[in-house]
Amino acid sequence: MKRRHDATGIYVYCIAEGEPFAATAGLHPCRPVHSIAHEDLLAVVSEVSLQEFGAEGLHARLEDDCWLEQEVRAHERVIEKVMEDRTVLPMKFCTIFRTEGRVRDLLGTRREKFRNALARLRGLEEWELTEDVPGTGSRSWHSSGQTTDKGLGESLPHAEEGGAARRPRCRR
Repeated sequence: MKRRHDATGIYVYCIAEGEPFAATAGLHPCRPVHSIAHEDLLAVVSEVSLQEFGAEGLHARLEDDCWLEQEVRAHERVIEKVMEDRTVLPMKFCTIFRTEGRVRDLLGTRREKFRNALARLRGLEEWELTEDVPGTGSRSWHSSGQTTDKGLGESLPHAEEGGAARRPRCRR
């Protein structure tokens, strides 16, 4: 039996279709990313410590900007890795279930919604607009949503001071 401080949860990065996802680094180097399958859907997941990612521990860590940036970037890296060869439905940062069985239940109860959403997104890309704000040294980020114009990013020049450029954020 695990002691309370050893308890783990199942962190869900995204939902996809296809063959099981090969292991890669996730939020914790000792707990690789893997997939949980249910019929034709799979959830890309990794185990996380509930001491760190449970409600009490997470509340304190969300106040730590360095920790938050590191974890959000790891979450995004996993999603981008999965997107290299399949369409995904990204889950919100810190979507955590107690057991793999609960994740399978989610895949089963929302199967048609997930499949319909994946079908609508298949073949599309997400783009992001980056704008340098003159005189401030900061940038403004604007999501442009999904687009099928796959050649646009390569044809635009890099942003200059005060200018804007589009670049692909995630690719399928």
